[in-house]
Amino acid sequence: MKILIYGAGVVGCSYGWQLSKAGCDVAVLVRKEQKELVQKDGIRIICSDFREKARKDTDIIFKPTVIDELSSNNDFEYIIVSTNKLQLSTILPSLSKSAGKANVVFFQNNWDVFTEIDKYLKPEQYFFAFPFMVGGGKEDKSIHCAISGLKYSNTPLGEKDGRTTPRVEKLSIILDKANLKPVGKSSVSCPLKPSDSAPLC
Repeated sequence: MKILIYGAGVVGCSYGWQLSKAGCDVAVLVRKEQKELVQKDGIRIICSDFREKARKDTDIIFKPTVIDELSSNNDFEYIIVSTNKLQLSTILPSLSKSAGKANVVFFQNNWDVFTEIDKYLKPEQYFFAFPFMVGGGKEDKSIHCAISGLKYSNTPLGEKDGRTTPRVEKLSIILDKANLKPVGKSSVSCPLKPSDSAPLC
């Protein structure tokens, strides 16, 4: 399965790394001025993983395929948009031209952006997921992340009307293989508020 991570931040790179470990062909879209450096040095991820009984600390160099532009004839099955919500106004016009046949997955804690997205993408082009398994930040150009091991931590996903369609189920299967605990949402239009989500560890 070919997956593009649109946004090389903590959430996108952490999920992308785990999906890569689960066998996906993962690429990361970066800004033009970053491409050469990321291709050369990779992305350093310092991770504390709490999914097993004992905490596991990892310091790795994640070396995905790196691209700096996306064309409409791309062969990605899923484009995971993990950028900040405030960047959507810039990203959506570009995605409307370049997403092609890929399924766009808005991988953000959004619950009030349907009208904005629908100006650029048709409902059959996108769905939602909520990255509640991962948290962290950036320091010295490295990603520091924690993967939650709490019982109720998971990755909710589904169509905006709550359906679990074949494309949602297919991504759910690979998220499960990566031990990122996918769950269906009864209504993605009314997801968990940040205050309802469990802490990481």
